[in-house]
Amino acid sequence: MSSTSQNIATPAQKCECINKGRPVYFSYARNSTKKPGWEHISDCVDAILKEFDAQNIEYRLDKRDIGAGDRISDFEREIGWNSEVVVLVFSDKYFRSMHCMYELVQIKKALKKYPNKRLLCVKSGDFNLSDSNYVYELEHYWGDVKQEYEEIERHHSREHSGIEKAAFENGFYFDDILGLYPFFSALNYSYSTNTDWSGFVADIKQYYIDTPKSLFADERKRKLLIRNLKFFGLGIATLAVIFGLLFFKFKGNVSKSDDVEVLFPEYRTNVYLNDGLAYIKAIRLEEDRTVIDFHAVNLTDDTLKQVPAAHSPSAHIVADGVNYNLIKAYSIAAGVNNLESGRLRKVPEKFPGGIGTAVDFSMEFDPVPFTTENIDFVEQGNLGVFGLKMQRKNFKEGLSHPLADSSKSFVVFDVEINKDETIVYCGFHNRSENDVDLSASYTDCYIMANGKKINLINASGIPISPNTVTLSKELRTDFALFFPPIDKKTVNIDLIFNNQFSIQEIELL
Repeated sequence: MSSTSQNIATPAQKCECINKGRPVYFSYARNSTKKPGWEHISDCVDAILKEFDAQNIEYRLDKRDIGAGDRISDFEREIGWNSEVVVLVFSDKYFRSMHCMYELVQIKKALKKYPNKRLLCVKSGDFNLSDSNYVYELEHYWGDVKQEYEEIERHHSREHSGIEKAAFENGFYFDDILGLYPFFSALNYSYSTNTDWSGFVADIKQYYIDTPKSLFADERKRKLLIRNLKFFGLGIATLAVIFGLLFFKFKGNVSKSDDVEVLFPEYRTNVYLNDGLAYIKAIRLEEDRTVIDFHAVNLTDDTLKQVPAAHSPSAHIVADGVNYNLIKAYSIAAGVNNLESGRLRKVPEKFPGGIGTAVDFSMEFDPVPFTTENIDFVEQGNLGVFGLKMQRKNFKEGLSHPLADSSKSFVVFDVEINKDETIVYCGFHNRSENDVDLSASYTDCYIMANGKKINLINASGIPISPNTVTLSKELRTDFALFFPPIDKKTVNIDLIFNNQFSIQEIELL
């Protein structure tokens, strides 16, 4: 896992340190005798560190750098978001550790924001991520963890730890387990049996030679500039705002809120849970406010549960490292434009009934810049909705298909084509009188494009068969299906979903 203090070195050594203040982080599971094959899973870390010391490279490591009283979850998040270079030693134990899987999630999210971050992986142990039996066994393991969590929750036998809550909020890492093979197979990883780590470490050293400026240097400058602007007075700030609006209007009217839409690259991250479920339907960037629309559902029991987020005084959003405060929250009456009519309703503190009852509401925050690319909604601590991607319609890469009809149970909202994958964003609304089991299948879920059958490679927001998610009457879920990339000139595709739903000739605009 992670760390925070610097290595002990002589003054002469410190002067020669090529990455002073920009340490390499390690994410790994320590040795263990609990299972055959775990006794030496991190011996390679000690060997790599010896080479680091020999070449005077600064690093951070959990077992030596986490001080008394420090929260390990803080450092696990630091691995993802404060690191330029990460050495990740993945093993069977790594994939069964709540702490390690939380680190992996943070690293993957940070890689999306900082694609130039260096991630060097080392495989330790004899296991095969392409073996479906192994992956199924990992899913079974996390299924047991989920069941244990629910038992504790049901009987209120103790408080859940922060890392347990993080596992719950990340769906007990089922989606991440399914994505292990495509994630690591795309990397040119080393093996722990390597006895000479000099070339491995030399590659890291060369990165710092070729990259004298930190990945985060420009972002830190922006944060510092924002802080300094606050001391120049209202007059200068007003001029800056006017200049910004004129500039963005000149650059193609990107200052208009209707030129901005929200994509959810990982649908599970768009689910916020706290005595109920809430997901973000839309985000609107306006000149005097940022508006987030929520749909919340009571999924717990027939008692009156609190509506998530709406009454939290700590709720805020984060954009480019800057916090934007909550202004107000209000409910949305069906068929009424609350903002224009001025008829703002107070958000109810409790759901109006038992399981399946829902509340729609909006939250207004201080305005974020129209150039914002990513937004995090934070309710408290690590609880919230993270990594919401803002993408401008007129700059959108790939193709779009705005097929969304509320009268249909299964709809396609969007199709995104890029060089790495084709993503089909879907929604399912259970309008039947019975519960519906929903899952994706590698063999029965596919698209037809240009006369070719293209099978599913991953899914986010729903499990892969044989696991299922159960939807009760009138509940809905949004999810994403991932397929290999297709020709961007494709005119239309057919989607066949587990031989249950089929949408023919989806036109790609």
